[in-house]
Amino acid sequence: MRFVPDIIRNRFIPDETNIIFEVFQQNYTAKPIMVDVGACKGDALIKFLKQNWSVHAFEPKDSNYNKLVDNTAGSQITTNKRAVSNEPKEKTTFFSSNQNDGIGSLMQFSDSHDNSEITTVTTLEIYCDEKYISEIDYLKVDAEGYDKLVLEGLNWSKICPRLIMCEFEDKRTIQLDYTKDDLINFLTDKGYRIIISVWKPIISYGGAHRWQQFVLSDFEHISKETWGNIIAINEDKLYHDFIKISKSLSRFWFLNLYYYIRKIIS
Repeated sequence: MRFVPDIIRNRFIPDETNIIFEVFQQNYTAKPIMVDVGACKGDALIKFLKQNWSVHAFEPKDSNYNKLVDNTAGSQITTNKRAVSNEPKEKTTFFSSNQNDGIGSLMQFSDSHDNSEITTVTTLEIYCDEKYISEIDYLKVDAEGYDKLVLEGLNWSKICPRLIMCEFEDKRTIQLDYTKDDLINFLTDKGYRIIISVWKPIISYGGAHRWQQFVLSDFEHISKETWGNIIAINEDKLYHDFIKISKSLSRFWFLNLYYYIRKIIS
């Protein structure tokens, strides 16, 4: 629905990236850096590039990577056709779907994973050392199940990103021996405050999804059937700004107009 005007898209279509962008607009620092693990075609990073952020993006799937390069040509971005985890590997299988661009993963969790490629795996520690990165403002991880492993691969004694967004879905990650609760504990042990954007259970990957709510505490009560994004913030002002903006948008997001429009036109 790219034809939807930005003012309507940002208010009515649930997208945590829009809130994070506004938070950083209110807390801008010189030469900010974003690392996007699982960049797909670049939708989540375009806004940041337009505000002169330096972006480092990872996308292993051939067709997505080519689109990412095309969509960000001429921008201050470093693109990487590699996967990211907690240990490097020279050759490993990356599973993807010809029906859904957004579910590529190092694990085969969907019946629609009908394609595979050989990719190289790195870690954030290795990559940051290669590129002399000593600070990260925004770390976005959408590794389709490997999110905790991606975070484990960062050298936390050197780099603690100001804001992290990563995905959870217990049905997937239980195959890797962790759940949402383990991911939350990992981040809180690093000193982060947690906000969870909860989405209703996935009916089909690639289909329209319904947003549910933001949760600030009592995370253990979140249904294990849901999925969503964990926002981890280690600065008070960023945290409170995120809450303020999210509260103003929740009443619009709760309508799930985007979901119902997609259902009608599909």
